[in-house]
Amino acid sequence: MDEDAKSASLVLLRFVTDKEAKLRYGAKLRASMQASISRGEEPSGYRVEWILQTVSDIFTWLGTRAAEFNAKHPQDRVSADDFSDILATASARLKKSRKP
Repeated sequence: MDEDAKSASLVLLRFVTDKEAKLRYGAKLRASMQASISRGEEPSGYRVEWILQTVSDIFTWLGTRAAEFNAKHPQDRVSADDFSDILATASARLKKSRKP
């Protein structure tokens, strides 16, 4: 293998295995999506598709959990505000886990 091919292989290997580089790339894509939204545009791409699918999955899961709660506690009922509390609590925990 010549030196150029070896160098290219090392660069590719680093790109594939460098977690920090991948996180920086993800942050760059997130910033681009947020800029699109602030301009009134609808962002697109695989990250947007993943986010929307994940949101759908979360709503399905929350609906299941709400049905379980409602069946277990017939005197009570889950509301949209309860879902907001769940998501706010999860968001706060995520933010707390990122701090050094």
